Amino acid sequence: MFWMFFFTTSNRAAADGGNIITRERQPGHQIRWGIMGTGAIASDFVRVLRHLPDATVVAIGSRTRERAAVFAEAHGLQSAVLHSYELLALDKTVDIVYIATPSSRHVQDSLMCLQG
Repeated sequence: MFWMFFFTTSNRAAADGGNIITRERQPGHQIRWGIMGTGAIASDFVRVLRHLPDATVVAIGSRTRERAAVFAEAHGLQSAVLHSYELLALDKTVDIVYIATPSSRHVQDSLMCLQG
């Protein structure tokens, strides 16, 4: 079984010559997600992740720590580490980042995660 990395922080690579890099998934391995953004789309995504047995949200990035804390509380993610966008991109405990920032920031935030 394989899974894809789109915006990884631990591997620091998402594409190699235009090809998506995959890594063999170890049975029982939890995929540790970081959520960048705290709006409605991020909320929807977290609700979907709850249905995946091997997914866990470990970090939340927001423009302010207060917004990240409100988001974590609303979704029962009190154990998630709260970060700025920049610190989330550098977090080595995160396997993959879901970018839920405004679309005008997607390129900037994607590159920041890839370069992290």
